[in-house]
Amino acid sequence: MKTWLIAKSNMKKKKSNVVVLFLLIMIATILLYSSINIVKNVGSFLDDKNESVNGAHLDIITSKGFDKEISDIIKSIKQYDDYIKTDTLIPTADAKIDNTDIKGDDETMPVCLNVYDPEHKDRICNYKIIDEGKEWTEDSIILPYYLKTVKGYKTGENFEVTIDEQKEKFKIYGFIENVMISNPSTISVYECFIEKNRFDDIKDIDGLSLMDRFRVRLTDMNKSGDASDYFMSEINKNVDSEQFILYMEIFYNNMKTGASLFISILMAILAIFAVLIIAVALIVIRFSLNMYIESNLPNIGILESMGYTSSQLRMASVIEYVIITVVSIVAGLLTAFGISEKIAVIVSNSVGVKWESSIDAVVIVISAVAILSVVLLISLLTSAKIKKITPLDALRNGIHTHNFSKNHLPLLKSRLGVNSSIGIKSMLRQKRQSISIALIIALVVFSGVTVFTLYYNFVVEQDALINLVGLEKPDIMLKAKNNDNYGSIDFTKKCEKLREDKNVKYAMTYTVSSMIIKNKDKNMNIATEIYEKPDRVELDTLISGRVVKNDNEITISNLVAEKLGVKKGDTVIIESSKQEKSYVIVGITQRTSNLGISMVMSQEGAERVNSKIIPDTAYIYLKDASDIKGEIERIKKDMKDGDEISYTNFDEIYENILSSFTASLNILCVVFVIVTIVVISLIILLVIKMKIVREKRNMGVFKALGFTTMQIIWQNVMSFAPVISFGSLIGVIVGKMAVNKGCTMMLSLCGIAKANLSIPWFIIIGLFLATTVVAFVMCILVSTGVRKIEPYKMITEQ
Repeated sequence: MKTWLIAKSNMKKKKSNVVVLFLLIMIATILLYSSINIVKNVGSFLDDKNESVNGAHLDIITSKGFDKEISDIIKSIKQYDDYIKTDTLIPTADAKIDNTDIKGDDETMPVCLNVYDPEHKDRICNYKIIDEGKEWTEDSIILPYYLKTVKGYKTGENFEVTIDEQKEKFKIYGFIENVMISNPSTISVYECFIEKNRFDDIKDIDGLSLMDRFRVRLTDMNKSGDASDYFMSEINKNVDSEQFILYMEIFYNNMKTGASLFISILMAILAIFAVLIIAVALIVIRFSLNMYIESNLPNIGILESMGYTSSQLRMASVIEYVIITVVSIVAGLLTAFGISEKIAVIVSNSVGVKWESSIDAVVIVISAVAILSVVLLISLLTSAKIKKITPLDALRNGIHTHNFSKNHLPLLKSRLGVNSSIGIKSMLRQKRQSISIALIIALVVFSGVTVFTLYYNFVVEQDALINLVGLEKPDIMLKAKNNDNYGSIDFTKKCEKLREDKNVKYAMTYTVSSMIIKNKDKNMNIATEIYEKPDRVELDTLISGRVVKNDNEITISNLVAEKLGVKKGDTVIIESSKQEKSYVIVGITQRTSNLGISMVMSQEGAERVNSKIIPDTAYIYLKDASDIKGEIERIKKDMKDGDEISYTNFDEIYENILSSFTASLNILCVVFVIVTIVVISLIILLVIKMKIVREKRNMGVFKALGFTTMQIIWQNVMSFAPVISFGSLIGVIVGKMAVNKGCTMMLSLCGIAKANLSIPWFIIIGLFLATTVVAFVMCILVSTGVRKIEPYKMITEQ
């Protein structure tokens, strides 16, 4: 009870400290709980979402005419439970979507058109419509939920799909969530549903291909990867026809991981920021406790002489900070629950399905125990010095408080002026305080460097994000408008002709083919990227080794290397179309596309194992890419093949692929900027107020000697400005040196071995100047409290 009374009295005297610590720990609790809760539950949430609609575990789209072969393979899968087959329309020409009610909103993106019948509920993929319209008509269309949460589309708005310059107009009826195809970052296609009669009317449009879609349920969704490998292996063995096209084959585990990948990265950033704020709070606790002990030595001596033990006084200090922490944690958790809808927007933007947050008791315990434990530890360690204080020493105000060190800045000889010299002497005299403040500012600035670096690389200049995603980014992409033309169009000759164009830097063929890579008893089915000249690819994803140059060479991603137990220089077997050949691994790459499962070889290397593989795409890289749309029209006119080949602006596709991530990161960056400014302001508010309270007698003496209020304010500014500037400088220097390594460690959970983030100097210089200016202004504003000091009262007070 006695220790509680002492702790209560201390908190009343240090209201500023209490408020600052309360806000810091509350903010840290909000960020830590929210990030851990999302990362822990996003997987099970997606599982529940998929199972609630009896969602597919395998989703396969193939050309018509192979029903029996595909059905037999599906039914022979060990985990097979059920499947349905439906028709679907896939654009083979340039496809654009446009919400005509949103000005300027048009984008290039493939759309998968399916039949929706409101009277019939499929036993698989029984989707629930969000914001369902009043009446289902022939003009109705159901869009993916991603377009609602990220693009802002609404039910009732007008929507257009343009296939090879032919426009089809619809009205938005609602939105569906499909974990398998949740957003463009998992697979670059929008899944849409239209009325059956409208489907039949448009299925013969040039540039649309009618295909079969098989949606398969398994007895164990966690085995969907094994089922996918088996299916692809059987396809290679049993379906050997030039007419067969496998447009898409995806499995649940892969797509679930892809849907949650970016949000996991964002939440990792959030958690790191929370840890930095906790570190700042711990330094504040240590600083505050040291200041309290030094400023209250006579009171401590009086209490000890009255019979209080050092353990009781120490426990009172610990109880004080434990109470503040517990109250802050409770407030932080309640606030996190209250803003869950705002956080849900960030998650929904990234995942592509509507996030429904729930209170997780385990995460509450983890967050609370983690924060409380470190606060308790730092309080116990810092308050241990009370044990060394004897009553006599304390009543004499502590012999250690007297300074016998050399006077390095004598006022009579200083060229800085009396007020500046007094301020700097105060800073040098209170070394521990100055070190603590510098460390706090350094941590806050370091977190700022991290946030703005991520924003710059992932939103402003996206080269680093493009390399992480791992998709080659040409300026223009050419594809046959009709699947039947894939084999008849010679893209190699097209590229040869395109290279003669004055504004074409380079052109090369590209295709993707499913192949099996084997190493001893391990094998994987991989959608292999095949380039005419892999050494001309601009994407830089190499971790080690080099790019493919010869026909018996491949590069594989680090995740494939780990799963197969191979490394650079090893020889593996590649199987395709019932043939096997050995290849040498010459490089290890990294990427997040296709969830890090990647293999690259040359066109000659692909033909070595499967002579029937022909390029179905051409990539064009321009010398001047300032007007890609104009270049497309000019090249199309020169090539005279607009009727058989579609020309796509690849910038538009990439923008849509990355938009879910950048939309969420934009929100987070705003949060980080606000929190950083608040933290810096709170810290400066705390330390200056403590300085005024601690040295108010000295300030009273200065006023009595004739110093003006502005001169005393300048003394305060000079006692803090150099420390804050130094801390800011350390923060930006450490940020410049360590952000790449720190982000790589964070991204390593997603299979990324190096980040290669660009840290421009304007971020470093800007943060340094911004922190210094904010700190300077806050110093002046808070120091205005010295105006209330009355010399007579300050001198006579004890």
